[in-house]
Amino acid sequence: MKRVPLNKADYYETFPSYLDGISRKFGEKPAITYFTRAKEPVTASYAQLTQQALCAAHALKARGYAGKHLAIVAENCYDWLVAYLAIASAGAAAVCIDVEQSDENIRQMISQADAVGVFASDTYLPICRQTEEEAAAWDLFLLGESSKEQVSIQDLCREGQPLMEQKENRIDGLACDPAATASIVYTSGTTSLSKPVMLSHRAILYNAGDAIRDVNAGPRVFSSLPFYHSYGMTGAVLDTLVRGAELCINGDLKTMMRDLYLSQPDSMITVPLVVEMLYKQLWLSAEKEGKAKQLRSLLKMCRILKKLHLPWENKTLSDIRQKMVGSLHVIV
Repeated sequence: MKRVPLNKADYYETFPSYLDGISRKFGEKPAITYFTRAKEPVTASYAQLTQQALCAAHALKARGYAGKHLAIVAENCYDWLVAYLAIASAGAAAVCIDVEQSDENIRQMISQADAVGVFASDTYLPICRQTEEEAAAWDLFLLGESSKEQVSIQDLCREGQPLMEQKENRIDGLACDPAATASIVYTSGTTSLSKPVMLSHRAILYNAGDAIRDVNAGPRVFSSLPFYHSYGMTGAVLDTLVRGAELCINGDLKTMMRDLYLSQPDSMITVPLVVEMLYKQLWLSAEKEGKAKQLRSLLKMCRILKKLHLPWENKTLSDIRQKMVGSLHVIV
């Protein structure tokens, strides 16, 4: 049997050591990129991402949340990642809520996980607000900029900065047990009700390290997978960051194709449903431009030459590919 050499991977035991490690190793390299409504890129470096996450972690630790459960209810966004990394690094457990569920199910998931705090975006803030009967059920934090009514993740970052600066090492005071629960995720609920699954620091981070050993995903990765699923968080986010690549994220299926093209990624972490959507979109575009017949002929020729191991490039195929997915050449 032919043996393929495995890629090198760094393994971390806990989230504080993970953040400290990737910050020291990759510093000012771009870590996370997303696009505004005006198609403008916004990028955070490894230094910025880890600084914000660790500052917020110190604030959460000082507020007494270590060992408790904190839920995240939001669409994919940069602050979602900051909150997740901060919660896990503070010694708490991040409860990843599936926002595709009904309002009632979302609230039930929060209660079922014994969450004492909830990080919610503007979209889901009304769902997470407590009624008078639930007044003491959980604390509420906003993902986004500060507001007069709600403490935000950015407020926690500012609150935790002086606490972190007092430490000789910025992860001092954030000691976590590798076997302790870092995240609680829910099963998809395809065959029955969604069930919570507890994942430890070591399990998540070793999984992230193992995930990059077989695949060379390139220096720039795109993903629209929801962060509240393990594949989206571990397979797309944590394993991309552990090797120092840049991750381009998307939080809205309506803008996924736009962001995929703007990202010009080397690879895309996704699921079969999205690949099928890309395939259908390609043929739909070809039909509209009257090039479907020509495309079928070119693909047939390409398959024949490939079987004969003959190199062949065609400008029409290259133009179609560039227009649809840009520099993308690996789909995982």
